[in-house]
Amino acid sequence: MFKDKEIIEKIRKTKLFNSKLKQDIILYFNLLNKTQKNNLIHILNTEQEIIKNFLTSLKNKKIIRFEEIKGNIDNLQRQNSNLKELKEKAQDELEADNLLNKLDIV
Repeated sequence: MFKDKEIIEKIRKTKLFNSKLKQDIILYFNLLNKTQKNNLIHILNTEQEIIKNFLTSLKNKKIIRFEEIKGNIDNLQRQNSNLKELKEKAQDELEADNLLNKLDIV
C-alpha cells in the first residue's frame, strides 16, 4: 500500500483534477477515512493504467510516414490527370461522331 506522502505526491502530479481540487484534497487529506484514501489510490492507479495502455496502443499502431502520404497524393494527382485526359479524348470522339452523323444526314 502507498504511504500518505506518496499519495499526496501522486495527487500533485495527476492531470485528473484541477489545481483547486488538488489543493483541497491535499489540505483535507488527513481527514479522509481509509475508504476515501483507497478510492483516491484506485483513481490514481487507473489514470496510470489508462496512460500506459494508450501509449502501448500508439506504439503498436502502424505509423504513416510523410513519404507514404506524399506518394499517395502524387498517385491521386496522376490518376486525376489521366482521368481528365480520358474525358477530353471521349469528348473529342463524341464531337467527331456528331459531325460525321451530321454529314451523313446531309
